[in-house]
Amino acid sequence: MKKLSTKKLSFQLSIIIIVSFIFIFSYFIISSYHTNINNAQLSVLNKLNAITNTLNSSILAQEHQYLFNKYQKDEIINSSKDSIYFKLHNLLRKTQLQNNIPTDIYTLVLENDSTLLFGVTSGISPYFKHHYSSAPNLIYKKYNEGAMLDSYTDNHGTWLSAFSPIKDNSGKTIAIVQADLKFDEFIMEARGKLYGNILFSFLLFFTLTSLVLYYVKKLALIDEEKSNELKTAFKEIKDKNKSISDSITYAQRIQKALISTSSELKKDINQSFILYQPKDVVSGDFPWYFKKDNYIYLAAVDCTGHGVPGAMLSIIGNLLLNDIINNDEILTPAEVLNKLHASVITTLKQDNEDGIADGMDIALCRINVLSNEVVFSGAHRPLYYWNNEEIIQFKGNKFPIGGVQYKGKNFFENHELTPKKGESIFFFSDGLQDQFNVEDKKFGSKRIRDIIIENQSFEQLENIFKNVYLNWKGTIPQTDDILLLGIKF
Repeated sequence: MKKLSTKKLSFQLSIIIIVSFIFIFSYFIISSYHTNINNAQLSVLNKLNAITNTLNSSILAQEHQYLFNKYQKDEIINSSKDSIYFKLHNLLRKTQLQNNIPTDIYTLVLENDSTLLFGVTSGISPYFKHHYSSAPNLIYKKYNEGAMLDSYTDNHGTWLSAFSPIKDNSGKTIAIVQADLKFDEFIMEARGKLYGNILFSFLLFFTLTSLVLYYVKKLALIDEEKSNELKTAFKEIKDKNKSISDSITYAQRIQKALISTSSELKKDINQSFILYQPKDVVSGDFPWYFKKDNYIYLAAVDCTGHGVPGAMLSIIGNLLLNDIINNDEILTPAEVLNKLHASVITTLKQDNEDGIADGMDIALCRINVLSNEVVFSGAHRPLYYWNNEEIIQFKGNKFPIGGVQYKGKNFFENHELTPKKGESIFFFSDGLQDQFNVEDKKFGSKRIRDIIIENQSFEQLENIFKNVYLNWKGTIPQTDDILLLGIKF
């Protein structure tokens, strides 16, 4: 009896300790939440203030004044109506995307000391000289100085904002530039994370407490042999999990050793980038790069599936491509894809009933480094050619590499182009365009084209794609492996 009473006392003490820890943990979570909110709010305001302070020195006062003198309300119906408006719109738009701000950046003009009118906006649709009817009083008071607006409410919600004056050569304020972030979404997201963490923590601790009490009671009633069996089983599971994890990690190292990188590509093509983001530890997508004589072969390859199965197929595809280029004279991309298709069917035994039906999609280019001539061929994947005026799409053929159902039917075609200096090409897997957001909508290929057209700085494109993608994805898990290659001539 004495032994059982001691165990019962241990159970009670364990419960008291665990429950006390939960309350202490919750107290620190909640108190730190308010501190983090204040710090995050100040950080957002400083960011918005820095953006507007940079923009006010980039916008010429006389250009902005010219627009207000020449046009009346709603005469500017689109961003390209006037070259000056288009120039200022692009400046605001570029700043908005680079800083990953979801709401428009815009200018305001104070007329008759009492009426604020909208000027240029980063949004697609202008609302030129529309009245800003719900402007906070601080804008009127600090119109000539600029300020940070700490949590104010208008007809559209609660906001954090900052604005800075645009002055002419005489020092007169002719307009202000303003950037906003919706405060409600900022707070709800922070609170949602807090409540989710608290709920998860409580559930976790209560679950662990129940398991601890259950197993302690069970261990007290069973003999030493049963206890050792449980310990042995737990160790086996732990060891197996570690073995699987170590194997996948090592597979990642092997895949990384085979996959081409941006630094390798930049040795031959300085203005280039490879945006590569696997969904899991290892990937079914891979960039492939090979230089032979005066030619560079470059491909974006998307194998069936992702994770470990996709990674195994990607290694096969990489080795087959290297073997094809090494063993032949200079081939066109179409010739390479025809040979790759035949090799995949043979390697995966797709001629037999036991063979697997997997394959890959690919966009493949051959670039002559002396003449800039580009030859392209694709299996289900296109190439985008941006000539700084429009995007021209070269579509790949409508069948993949491999697959027993396509045996003898696949025949790939070449497309030739010679980009001029300053022009660029892009090709990619379907992972980016197929990414869903919280509204269950896909990113889409049109959004990819819009990003290329709207952002003239090639050097910033890789980061812009990353930021726009992360903002689009939000809390939704990554749908597929992501691969995008860009080259500027």
